[in-house]
Amino acid sequence: MKSLDKRLTLLNRIIEVTTAQIHAARELQHVKLDELNGVHSDLLFEMTVAMQEPLPTDPELIAALKERAIELGEVQDRLATLAGSVSAILDRAMPANTAPTRTYSKYGRVRAA
Repeated sequence: MKSLDKRLTLLNRIIEVTTAQIHAARELQHVKLDELNGVHSDLLFEMTVAMQEPLPTDPELIAALKERAIELGEVQDRLATLAGSVSAILDRAMPANTAPTRTYSKYGRVRAA
């Protein structure tokens, strides 16, 4: 692998940020999690732009990209599972108002949702 591909660098950074998101979610650090979500979104946009470049031909680089992409998928699955668990716990701890929400129909009448 002669040079470090921008996509590989981005994959490594996205994995780091996703891991930090997991830690922030576990500790319920919502301010830090919000900040990391913004960074994560920016990195994904950068990756979208980087993916417009021609694919590498170096087999070692391709293998490294595949390996890191698989690792990223696993880390993001952990984050999604954790987010679902935290959401379920918070739903049980703080149930939503059980009264029906009042909304307006297309005719301007108040109705229960």
